[in-house]
Amino acid sequence: MPQNGGKTQGGVATIHSTITSLFINHPEFEIKIIGSIATNSDFDSDPINNIPYFKKLDNEKNHEMLDRLIEHYKPDILFIHHISHSWASSISKVSKLPICVGYVHSWNPVDPNNNKHFENKKTHLFQGISFFDHLIFNSPHSFQRGISMGFEYPNDTHIIPPPVSELFINAGLPNPSDSIKKIVFIGSLNENKNVQKLIDSIEQLSSDYRLTIIGDGNLEIHPSPKITHYASLSHTEIVNVLQDSSVLCVPSRCESFGLVYTEALCCGVPVIGFEPSINYIAELMAINCGIGLLNPNIGELTKSIESLTSQNIDRITLQSRAKEMFSLQNYAKNLSIFFRQITP
Repeated sequence: MPQNGGKTQGGVATIHSTITSLFINHPEFEIKIIGSIATNSDFDSDPINNIPYFKKLDNEKNHEMLDRLIEHYKPDILFIHHISHSWASSISKVSKLPICVGYVHSWNPVDPNNNKHFENKKTHLFQGISFFDHLIFNSPHSFQRGISMGFEYPNDTHIIPPPVSELFINAGLPNPSDSIKKIVFIGSLNENKNVQKLIDSIEQLSSDYRLTIIGDGNLEIHPSPKITHYASLSHTEIVNVLQDSSVLCVPSRCESFGLVYTEALCCGVPVIGFEPSINYIAELMAINCGIGLLNPNIGELTKSIESLTSQNIDRITLQSRAKEMFSLQNYAKNLSIFFRQITP
């Protein structure tokens, strides 16, 4: 995340910074972060939590850097966030590996429908995957998707849903308008997110519906009396928009988890989105949290928006359950238990 000295943002980048900060801020979990490999940063350490950012020496290769850091710091666990990244494939050349844990955020990098450079990512994946002792998935359907794509996992796999950042956990009570039905979309403007279908759906609905789109990408948005577009907003501004909204609608064709869904729920906002993600989140929360759809057409989207905005939803309970399930403390507890179980 830019505020952490990085150059990327979005759901996965949020998880990166959140995981690091939560263990710094909660020493009771007895997990010590030695440092982070952050070659995309101009900083020597995280500006927020002061964790060192490791960089390669001149002409140093990835595996040589890992060998150097492992020899010097002797970590118990090497935790790698992307298993189709060049850093993941480089562990196949490391001489003395500690316990290796890979976090599978998404299979999109190796999916030809989502990434034109998928062959290169698949090469990295196949080179490194057998060297991971453990893999963590953020949802059951992400686990199953990898199997359906023909990938074989190490012996030990786990499913741990990701946390939301403190800003969403601390969100106040929702305060949606009674007269205007405000729908919000947050995400990349690409084909996977079905943004154009959502726009067409809103235009077909009555005049008391409004759509706010937050995000940028390949799709050009044409504002209208019913549609407002922001290429980017701060997290604080996003929380404010959500708290004033009736429904979050991100009707993706595919999501590994969908962090934006749980962020909205922590603001007390019901969601429309990718069906496996919505069903899994509802199961974890033990409460209906919205409507799940599988690559819906415009008619299905329109019907779902009308249905959800007409329901009398207990937003206070919705918010409370989401904050309890997806809090940093809950995630830190689950991850620290897992780390202690796999170390001698």
